[in-house]
Amino acid sequence: MSKKNGLIIAGIKLIHTLIFIVIVTCVFYILYTAFVGTRSFVLYLCIGIVLLEGVALIIFKGHCPLTNLAQKYGDEDGHVADLFFPDWFLPFFGPIISFLFIAGILLIIFRMLLRM
Repeated sequence: MSKKNGLIIAGIKLIHTLIFIVIVTCVFYILYTAFVGTRSFVLYLCIGIVLLEGVALIIFKGHCPLTNLAQKYGDEDGHVADLFFPDWFLPFFGPIISFLFIAGILLIIFRMLLRM
C-alpha cells in the first residue's frame, strides 16, 4: 500500500469515527429524551440521522459503504471500526444499537399516546 493510500484510508477511518460518534450520540439522545419526555428539533434530527444510516446499511446489504471504500484503497480487511471494538464484538454492535434506537422510539411513541 502506498503512503498516499495509507493517508486516504486514515481519512476514511476518521470520517467513519465522526459518523460513529454522531450516530451513537443520536441514539443516546433519543433514549434520553424518551425518558425525560421532551421533544425538540434535535430529537427529530437525530431520528432522521439514524434512519438515514439504516437506509445506507440496507442499500449496501448490511455493510458500511466506507468498508468498500477502504478496501478500494488497499485496506486488506476493510475494517473501519477497528478503532473502537475488538473483532469479536463487531457482530453484536449493530443489533445492540438498533435495539436501543427502537426502544427509544417505542418509549417516545408510548409517552405521546399517554398524552392524548
